[in-house]
Amino acid sequence: MYKCRVCGHHSKANYKVCEFCHHYDWEDTHSDTVKQLTKEELSKLKYKCNICNYRSNYKFKECPICGGKNTMRNEEEDTLNAISTDPQFLKAMQELKEKDIIEYELKMSQFRSQVEQKNKAREEANRPRCPKCGSTSIATTTRGYSFWTGFVGSGKPMNVCQNCGHKWKI
Repeated sequence: MYKCRVCGHHSKANYKVCEFCHHYDWEDTHSDTVKQLTKEELSKLKYKCNICNYRSNYKFKECPICGGKNTMRNEEEDTLNAISTDPQFLKAMQELKEKDIIEYELKMSQFRSQVEQKNKAREEANRPRCPKCGSTSIATTTRGYSFWTGFVGSGKPMNVCQNCGHKWKI
């Protein structure tokens, strides 16, 4: 008798994946050994949870392991949706995958690099910059004692450019 370590489902047959929760850890209740998928079999599973890295062929609304909502992602689908959400494009890519897997993988490689470049550009654009010199080397400090204002406002945080020394309020 085998028992799923996640949902507790019992089965006489040693399935690779639980038929109820689709988890891949099985406990042999007689010999206490764990049956797991190999790395190659795991890599073939379509969906992966962004939180706990649980893999499955089914897209759950909630991860059966960590309970994360809408965390089951398919890297291939995410890449294609980042390029275009046009249904005809997605259909054409699916047809290309079925007809010529080599050409499909070549296109996917190009798409992945495009998405990676877009993400890097987005991160760079979101970095804070000094309004005076444009440097991204910025530190946050608190205002100190002032001769004119004394301790009034001395606890307020300020940004300081490490390049030119310019200070400004957050």
